Amino acid sequence: MYDRLAIVVISIAAWIWIGYTIIENHILLSIVQYTLYTLGILFLVKKLGRRILAFFALSAIIGLIYEVIGTRTGFPFGKYEYNQVLSGSLGVPWFIIFMWGLLSLIVLLTAAPVLKRGSIAITIVPIMLVALDLSIDPIMVELGLWRWVEEGPWYGVPLTNFVGWYVVGLSVFVLSRILLGKGFLNIEDWKGWYVIPYLSHVLAYGIAAPLGALLASFFTGFGILVVLLRVFAM
Repeated sequence: MYDRLAIVVISIAAWIWIGYTIIENHILLSIVQYTLYTLGILFLVKKLGRRILAFFALSAIIGLIYEVIGTRTGFPFGKYEYNQVLSGSLGVPWFIIFMWGLLSLIVLLTAAPVLKRGSIAITIVPIMLVALDLSIDPIMVELGLWRWVEEGPWYGVPLTNFVGWYVVGLSVFVLSRILLGKGFLNIEDWKGWYVIPYLSHVLAYGIAAPLGALLASFFTGFGILVVLLRVFAM
């Protein structure tokens, strides 16, 4: 029971937590979401072992490295700038670092049955991160959390941004396989629960996201997931 509860808690809490911690005057609600998120992580660690926590930390660090490089050089996302009020000592808002860990963990839970199949699956799974970002970035730009030096066709977001998300995702899953070993992907009990992260994503962003961005994220995510499960998990 704890494993399924963990998925529900961490998925829903993570998305609400991201949404409200970046908006002013929601400190109390943020504390609540921190608590729920921490409980979700603890459940996962208890069920799957400390390597889940290691995966989260590794994902956050990789995301931070790419963000630092990106804000200074434009690689691999394209030229962009964060709101100076939010920027940390490295020029990257702290919640962005956690966001990379959260999103990567959600994709891991979603794609666990196919990730253990090998290198081919690992090269495809990062597209799920890209699918999630289709609805995330338009909201963040609308809130003024960051801006693009050269705007692109997707609600002002350039296509290079999505290439960058794929590069980060690929780095996360390749390095996690190397550093954490193949064994940490042997998660049999998650089958049948892969819809929870995407449903929570749609619920959390359903009000704020532009309709086109929301539908693109929703259907792209499910479409890729179905293909992965059919091809690699049979």
